[in-house]
Amino acid sequence: MPAMRDLLRPWRQAPAQMAHKAAPYEGLRVAARQSLVKGMDETGWRRDGWPGCGTCVSEQVTVYRVLPGRGFPEAALLLGADYAGWLVHDGLRCYYGFQKAFHHICLAHLVRRGRDIGQVVGGQAAGLPLRVRGLLQQALALGDRYEQYQSSLHGQ
Repeated sequence: MPAMRDLLRPWRQAPAQMAHKAAPYEGLRVAARQSLVKGMDETGWRRDGWPGCGTCVSEQVTVYRVLPGRGFPEAALLLGADYAGWLVHDGLRCYYGFQKAFHHICLAHLVRRGRDIGQVVGGQAAGLPLRVRGLLQQALALGDRYEQYQSSLHGQ
């Protein structure tokens, strides 16, 4: 049977190995921060007591990190608190902590909210959120047609 010290050797070497592997990650994080437009999102991550996973997506890279929470301090670890470009997100309050950024809420999230509000309020009160949802769906469809070269910049 192997000695305990031999069994623990990989665990003692892990910090040095992880530091070597973290260097490329830092480069990806820098590239994501330098991108003019990026999307941010978070998700629950219930593993070993860590409650959140943050994700930052730009045209060039995707960076994620398991974080100790889902607030602005955690989001700032990925992006830097002074980020001043365009930030596309789901409208979660913590993202508005990026005070220098230009904020854009993801249209798919707005469509879902329109549907949910329409279902909750029901009746005549559902008219406005459902009409807004319809307009947003038309905008998404127009964007799809434009990407497929089936529409001009003016939507024709």
